[in-house]
Amino acid sequence: MLAHEKPLHVAAGLFLMHLGLKIFRPEKSNNEVAKAVSVRGWRQDLVTSVLLTLTNPPTIIMFAAVFTALAPAGGLESTGALAAVAGVFAGSLLWWCIVVALVSAFRHAVGRNARNWIDRISGIVLASLGIAELGRGISS
Repeated sequence: MLAHEKPLHVAAGLFLMHLGLKIFRPEKSNNEVAKAVSVRGWRQDLVTSVLLTLTNPPTIIMFAAVFTALAPAGGLESTGALAAVAGVFAGSLLWWCIVVALVSAFRHAVGRNARNWIDRISGIVLASLGIAELGRGISS
């Protein structure tokens, strides 16, 4: 991974800038959001989430550290390794399902103006982090 550090930083920076600019735009009406979600579909959301995770080197290092700490001294046979990966995947999936359910449940508790400002601030922060990450990739 360290051999590909520059391209990973550049890709992560560009992706964060894209997300920041996309989030910065004002909220669409409920009908427009429903149409966009139905057109885009869950596959594109899944691909976007996976790409976001894969371009985050600290996440990769953290998972490598967790698997190293959990592995027995003699190593795991293939079924044990597969079970460990499946367990981490299932736990992560459950966590994100809970987060999404909670955010969806409380989304309407915050007014539309407040959500628009949260989107603008989040977009600026993400785009700024993307610019910083891009700078790390170009300068290193």
